[in-house]
Amino acid sequence: MSRAVAQRVKEVITAVKNVKGVEAKLTVVAGIWSVRLGREGQTAGAGAGAGGSGRDPETAITISHLAFDSFPLSFWDISEPTDLLLKKNGAWHVKCQTRNDKCIIPVLLFCFHLVLLIFAYAVQVQGIPKGTSQKPIQAEEKLEAEQRLADLGYWTGPVDGNLDPAFRHALIAFQKVEGRERTGRLTPNELNALRVSTRPLPRFTHSPHLEIDIRRQVLFIVDADGLITHILPVCTGNEKSYVDHGQVHRAHTPRGTFRILRKISGWRLSSLGLLYYPNYIHEGVAIHGSPVVFSYPASHGCIRVPMFAAKKLGELTPIGTEVIIYDSFPR
Repeated sequence: MSRAVAQRVKEVITAVKNVKGVEAKLTVVAGIWSVRLGREGQTAGAGAGAGGSGRDPETAITISHLAFDSFPLSFWDISEPTDLLLKKNGAWHVKCQTRNDKCIIPVLLFCFHLVLLIFAYAVQVQGIPKGTSQKPIQAEEKLEAEQRLADLGYWTGPVDGNLDPAFRHALIAFQKVEGRERTGRLTPNELNALRVSTRPLPRFTHSPHLEIDIRRQVLFIVDADGLITHILPVCTGNEKSYVDHGQVHRAHTPRGTFRILRKISGWRLSSLGLLYYPNYIHEGVAIHGSPVVFSYPASHGCIRVPMFAAKKLGELTPIGTEVIIYDSFPR
């Protein structure tokens, strides 16, 4: 494993250790490294998995059941996909083979996905806060909540009652718009709020366009009739300083009116990270898919959107589409 890859893995493991209720153990055996996620106190004895698969090491990172339907399997050059994520004895196992430096891009992609899995797992582990009592959400209520989100314009993916990552992103977008706590968890209180809410209104109604509300951290797709058709959660610049190519910059998302200038299909590896189906609006600033879309500003200035919607968003917004970015809805 190269020093750069090893450092990146170390950063991911450090991030895991900072997540309450979750432990991770990294092991390396004969060039195979694995990360085991589990509840605190349950990761002892984690192993890396024995033996090789006999496959080319450059294509040994595999994925088949990870919860990203839009993830480009062709990127991995998989002939016989196997599980990247395995659950054994109540813990999650992730395996990757990196015997040379040529697979650094897949490794970095894997690390980005691992971070997202860590936080998703943390939510599952922590559950409902102590001291609260909430009756379990029934299957019909899950379907009702997802249908209600879709009816209000939130981008949910298929309405099937499956509380998948797309549903969670839609629920977080709803919580952002309504000024609620951004938990991504469906509770009876959230369901009741969904039942009485109305579709939000855009700030502008003059023509088809995108609106990005920095304060609420959401993106609206507005049609020719001034109706919001899709709502996504976003993650924008955190206004902190960072260094790129030896220059100090501020992680700022520009405000104002822009247009989509160019697009790239699939992944692009930039000096600041990976962008999925980026839509460039101003210099290096783009609206792009990311495996990690925090509920607060955390990017270098780009507008991150959930992976599942990135490709379709690009199809819905041709080059020339107007993009309006503002700090908050007027009083």
